[in-house]
Amino acid sequence: MLSPLEVLRRYPPHDGTIASMLRSRVAVAGEREFIVYQGRSWSYAQVLDEVGRTAAVLGAKGVKMYDRVGVMSLNHPSSVFVFFALASLGAIMVPVNPDYGVEEARYVLLHAGVCGVICSPATLPTVRAACDKLETMPWLMLNQEGAELPGQEALPVLSVQAQACSGPVPEPLKNPDATCVFIYTSGTTGFPKGVMHSQRSLLTAGEGFVERMHLQPDDRLLCVLPMFHINAIFYSLAGSLAAGATLILEPKFSASRFWATVKETGATEVNTIAAASSILMRRPRSEYVPGHRLQKMYGAPFDEETFRVFQQEFHVPTLIEGYGMSEIPGALNNPFPGPHKVGSMGKPSRHPDPAVSLAELRIADEAGQFVSV
Repeated sequence: MLSPLEVLRRYPPHDGTIASMLRSRVAVAGEREFIVYQGRSWSYAQVLDEVGRTAAVLGAKGVKMYDRVGVMSLNHPSSVFVFFALASLGAIMVPVNPDYGVEEARYVLLHAGVCGVICSPATLPTVRAACDKLETMPWLMLNQEGAELPGQEALPVLSVQAQACSGPVPEPLKNPDATCVFIYTSGTTGFPKGVMHSQRSLLTAGEGFVERMHLQPDDRLLCVLPMFHINAIFYSLAGSLAAGATLILEPKFSASRFWATVKETGATEVNTIAAASSILMRRPRSEYVPGHRLQKMYGAPFDEETFRVFQQEFHVPTLIEGYGMSEIPGALNNPFPGPHKVGSMGKPSRHPDPAVSLAELRIADEAGQFVSV
């Protein structure tokens, strides 16, 4: 097994932008699978081509630096292409929960100030209704072909336009500290907040995930969490890119199909949240498929019963607990080599390169004053 730093050093240095890291992985592993989705796959070189074509389409729509574009869909490869393409233009992706109703979607789209929205056919009615009362109507585009409602104007389809694109591919802007994504919080204590993250923040989190899970270039990361959430984007997607590994995208979490998907895709790593792991523990054992390759699972919280069931019944040897927020991805985790303290958030997360600071923490008392440990 390569050390996390050895994994990163397999590839040429990057300049802190998504485009630069993607090209560095293509230089070494261009033919390696990067994205797998429902029986289709894209190599690193093919993803680079898709991103360039998508950037050309978005540039032709007038998208420019600092513009915000909403994306409302279940997990789909187009979300990755759009995200990387927008970043190369210096623009910003605003992922929107596809389960939002009209008012919730309208709040996010209005608050973010989007100039356009790329959505799935399933979310199009919500998007149309949400945009209907905005002061400035954003342009709309479908991320894949699908049935339109009778009487509605037909919308352009991103994949069709990208394949037909013959124009020049815009040269990626080199600004690693430019905001590339707004992650909206759940809004449990008030209106959702749009957390702004730079390209450097994303890539540093991805490199930190290589350290956290000791990712290898031949790992296959199963992504069942939604891509409007910090976990899927900053850990699964960015971690796969940083390691030069493979990202297996599922539209959404399916408890009944989980183990079959793990076996069929050859997944070696997966991220979960408490609800997902709890559901899997309660599902009929007839759904479990032995002989899988899943070796590592990241999430929290994991109690003693979670460790027992996944390690002894499901034969997943390594479970890593960690803690982060939309504002601070990957702040703490139990060290991969151990010790693994059940119920603990772990220690401050580390970057593979000791010279790079990933997380700094302080403890404060009830008055907000920092205290010594």
